[in-house]
This record gives sequence, structure tokens and C-alpha cells, in this order.
Amino acid sequence: MPEYINKNKFKIPKGTVSDITKRGVIAIHDLLNIQPIADVAKVKHGKWIDDHCSKCGYDIPTYMIDWQWKSVKTKYCPNCGAYMRKRRKIR
Repeated sequence: MPEYINKNKFKIPKGTVSDITKRGVIAIHDLLNIQPIADVAKVKHGKWIDDHCSKCGYDIPTYMIDWQWKSVKTKYCPNCGAYMRKRRKIR
């Protein structure tokens, strides 16, 4: 998974830095400033409980499949966008 950094918090170190190192740091700083900004958002996690979303209470969608009404548990809640994947327990 890619990691995102805040370009505004990147600072050029001050103090006793050689001229070659300082030019290298400035070059990296310039490269960071020309990169496009990633549009990231925090992922909401939820789960289907009794055919309802645990975040917003939305009823699970039901569809006619083989002449029977069936609930289809999707990966995302269509109402609030919560990700419905089971979390792994850390031991």
C-alpha cells in the first residue's frame, strides 16, 4: 500500500550541512513540490449485522435471483460507503 507524506511539513535541514548535501536536499524538495497531490480519505469500516449496515443502519439490498429474493452482501454499503470487510484480529 502506498504511503503518503505531507509536502508542507518537509523542511530543509538547517545547521552544518555540506554544500553538496544541501543541494541534494533542495533537489528532493523541488521534486516533492512538483508531484501531484493524492486525493486520500479515511476508510470507514463496517459490517452487515442482521441485514443492516453497522454504520448507518441501511437495509441490505435484496435481489430476485433464480425466482427467489436473496440478500446480497456487498463489499461496500451503498448508502454511506463503509467498507464491509472483516478485520483481521492481531494476536
